[in-house]
Amino acid sequence: MQYLGHRNILPQTVIDGLMMKGLEIKTHQPMLEFLKFHSELLYHPKPEVVESYFQVSVDQGYDSIRKF
Repeated sequence: MQYLGHRNILPQTVIDGLMMKGLEIKTHQPMLEFLKFHSELLYHPKPEVVESYFQVSVDQGYDSIRKF
């Protein structure tokens, strides 16, 4: 059986694509954990991903991200 275990990492481009897909289908709230715990997950998002999430939080208001 093949699976990802402890300290096995996905390619950064795969996670970036997943993050952008979360924005595209309007399910980005759960994806904020990837940004919150990025260093523990060994994930370093592209600036475009961070800018996109920042823009969504600006558009929705700070309160939408503050409770997270």
